[in-house]
Amino acid sequence: MKTRIREVRRQRGMTLQQLAESIRPEPTTPQTIGRLETGIRTVSLDWLTRIAEALDCHVSDLLELPERPEIPLLGQVGSQGVVSPSAAVMVEVAPAALNPVAVQLAADCGPYAAGDLLICDRYEGTNMDNALGRDAVVGTAEGHTLLCRLIKGSRAEAFTLVPLNAGQHIVYDARLQWAAAVKNVFRTVG
Repeated sequence: MKTRIREVRRQRGMTLQQLAESIRPEPTTPQTIGRLETGIRTVSLDWLTRIAEALDCHVSDLLELPERPEIPLLGQVGSQGVVSPSAAVMVEVAPAALNPVAVQLAADCGPYAAGDLLICDRYEGTNMDNALGRDAVVGTAEGHTLLCRLIKGSRAEAFTLVPLNAGQHIVYDARLQWAAAVKNVFRTVG
């Protein structure tokens, strides 16, 4: 794990010696601080806490975290599974998707609750088969965007779209522009 200990120490105008002497409950050596700064010595949570206290900062200020990519939010999903476009908004989360897109539920839909944020991995062409048998947000050839279960169609390059709520109509042999399989669900707690 990369740290920002050296950067924060220098911002505070402290030398290695001064920081080492400020460590509590027991001071340490400048060499130990140097090893922690350079990664020669592994930084434990205990060390991060002690150094943060000595530098008068939060532990998170000492960590170099990976950037979180911005993911396009396609829109709000209604109870029928229809995605209504929203303003060009991006969300920042750490997804487990290679080509992420997101939708947020405006109403309960299948196993998902209103307010849930779904991060999906978008596929096109023959790669859409990666979304088969999974809940997915799909873009139809007619320009509609839906949240459904994606099943192989009876014709080549066609798909069956199964609604997530009971009582809705199944769409057979739909042509799709793209399909984005649900990878992560972020549930709002309230």
